[in-house]
Amino acid sequence: MRFKIFLLLIPLFLLTLTAPTHAWWFEYNTPEENLPIAVDENIWESDPIALPSGNGSTLVVFYNGEVGICYQLIDRYGELVFPEPQSIVTGPDDSDRYYPKAISDGDGGAFVAWRVYFTSPNQGYYIQHLDSLGNRVWDEGIQLTDWEESDFTLNVDGQGGLYFAAKYTGPGSNGSDIWAQRIDADGQFMWGDSGRFILCLPYNERYPEITHDGNGGLYIVWEDWRSPYTTAGALFMQRFDEYSFQVWPDPAGIFIYEGAWYHDVIPDGEGGFILHTGSATYGYAFRIGSDGTTLWSRDHVSWGSGYQEIVPGEPGYFYLGYSWGPMYAQRMDVDGNFYWPDWSIGQYGALMGELDNFDHGSYPDWAYKYPYFFAGCPTACCGIISLTCPPMSF
Repeated sequence: MRFKIFLLLIPLFLLTLTAPTHAWWFEYNTPEENLPIAVDENIWESDPIALPSGNGSTLVVFYNGEVGICYQLIDRYGELVFPEPQSIVTGPDDSDRYYPKAISDGDGGAFVAWRVYFTSPNQGYYIQHLDSLGNRVWDEGIQLTDWEESDFTLNVDGQGGLYFAAKYTGPGSNGSDIWAQRIDADGQFMWGDSGRFILCLPYNERYPEITHDGNGGLYIVWEDWRSPYTTAGALFMQRFDEYSFQVWPDPAGIFIYEGAWYHDVIPDGEGGFILHTGSATYGYAFRIGSDGTTLWSRDHVSWGSGYQEIVPGEPGYFYLGYSWGPMYAQRMDVDGNFYWPDWSIGQYGALMGELDNFDHGSYPDWAYKYPYFFAGCPTACCGIISLTCPPMSF
């Protein structure tokens, strides 16, 4: 099966925006006018991630069955910056590079992480830094570990670098532990060459998600299967300072929610964080303070059993993207208020678009770039990765 990727968008302030001097590509393209990114039908391409980049451009990171992890940069007028998608490293191609994850670095560039399977002699986790022009800052990438597993995540540290966390089940673990590393803007390991095991509890910890606390430290939320949550699991949280020392006194962490199927976190801009989670039907949002207390919680913030994401927006706001076929979105502020159609009036949110041929084997991805909220949508078809941003109203 092949993939075709669309980038949909919702204009946030449709009635107040004035027309720009030069039209951006996502302002005049339609679903039938796809911008091709990778067009070789004989190569498997999947797992697209779209991020805002410098000078109004868009960065797209994806997997290529021959090269491994690739990326392409599209300028604000829809022109491809590179003649061909670029390999994430300057070294030899390696199709054993899988499952890219990428985040904006806050300066127009991005950090990209991936895993190399245990079947490869180069197995482990790796990371690359791309600048705002699409240049590879760390030529061959930086190897974080020589082991790999399926659960890993990364996020910026709020000071120019990033945090990386992963599940570990190897020798010496308590069955399932959480390992982390902090990397500065120069690619130096700040927690020693071996990183730190920040969670070594006698439970089954997995699916870590992290975000910074605004002071160089981090919050981590993970799925846990300790008693009495052995049937459905539960979410717990802990805070660590910039040196990896535990901040909240209970070593077992603080309980948040039972029965989550997914979860992700972002900083709230005021020293705490926002958690988005849910199970088989609708999603929840929680705002957590710096002392671990829940400041508020909201239900029905998203819908469906998966394919959801929370995305930081303009200061004081965030966005939720979700899909079970049709793509929907919601805009909220850090006080828990809704801004787009919501469940209280019998609606699912702002409709971004219908996907008749949605492929459930590859995940959508969402991004925000003022004043637009985007969705990268994989559909099963002819092996072309393309981007389209039709204006959508609601």
